[in-house]
Amino acid sequence: MRGRGLVCRDPVYGFAKYIVPLLIQMEVSLTMADRHGELSGRVAIVTGGAAGIGAAACDALAERGAAVTVADVAEEINEVADRIKSSGGAAQAVTTDVSDQGQVEGMVQRTVDEFGRLDFLLNVAAVSGPIVNVWLADPQAWGQAASVDLFGTFMPTRAALPHMLKQGSGRVLTLTSGLGYIPTPRPAPTARRRPE
Repeated sequence: MRGRGLVCRDPVYGFAKYIVPLLIQMEVSLTMADRHGELSGRVAIVTGGAAGIGAAACDALAERGAAVTVADVAEEINEVADRIKSSGGAAQAVTTDVSDQGQVEGMVQRTVDEFGRLDFLLNVAAVSGPIVNVWLADPQAWGQAASVDLFGTFMPTRAALPHMLKQGSGRVLTLTSGLGYIPTPRPAPTARRRPE
């Protein structure tokens, strides 16, 4: 944790299901949870919620009672949302390209319409390609990855903040991969998104 923000490195060895609940618990205990760390009545959006850190974050939030919007371009969002609902939680899957302003604004509005509020935004969505030497990189593929990794954090935050400000509370967490911290001879666009 850095300041009052949260930074989580990519679970290269599959630790997401263990690390994310701990980090979320640490963060919410400092902010909006009651003394037992419960999130009943709270609402979260998780971008990149179809797999990995994002799916683990959805599960951890739902286990603590939060309603969750699972946002991603991958079809697995339905599986994550169905798993939460089958366990007695509240969730919805919203197909969202986080680099598309209209889709992001629509996803945030659907969350508020469905659940009545928005307490947490977890920016997890990212792509890691192309990971090649710069002179071999396809500019169009690199540009798309950079768009997801940069605008995919900016646009959901921009869309969520007015709702949080209106209700007088809210929390935005941006999780990033280790590529933002580990030098590599084959830079990927994800190395550009480094929260301070």
